[in-house]
Amino acid sequence: MTALARPGVLVGMNKVVPVLPIDDEASARAFYEAKLGFEVDFTRRFEPHFPVYMGVKHGDLYLHLSEHAKGQAGAEIYVFVDDIAAWHARLTEHGVDVGDGLIRQSWGNTDMVVKDPFGSLLRFSQT
Repeated sequence: MTALARPGVLVGMNKVVPVLPIDDEASARAFYEAKLGFEVDFTRRFEPHFPVYMGVKHGDLYLHLSEHAKGQAGAEIYVFVDDIAAWHARLTEHGVDVGDGLIRQSWGNTDMVVKDPFGSLLRFSQT
C-alpha cells in the first residue's frame, strides 16, 4: 500500500541528491575533500579505466560526482547552512575563491557563491 498525504500525492520522499559533472577524480577529491571537507562515501567504475561515479557527503548533505558527463557545463545548487560565517572562514582558509564573499540578500538570506573546478556553482545560503 502506498502512503498518500492527499489523493495523488506520495509521501516519504526524504532526500534529493544532485549529480554534478566532473572532469577528473583527482581534482574533484582535491576540491570536495581537501577544501570543502566532504568525505567520499563511495566510488564506482564499471572497469578500472572507465569514468568514475562517486558520492561525497558532509553531514546530511550528499552529492554525486560523475565523469560520465566530462566536458559538459556545470550545474547550480543551493546548500543551506546554519553558520555561513563559519563556512566562509573554512573556505577562505583552504584557498577557495568565494567570489564577492558574504552577500546579504534583500529577502533576508546571507549567501556566498563558490564555483567548483568543473563549472558548477555551489550557492551556500543561511536564512
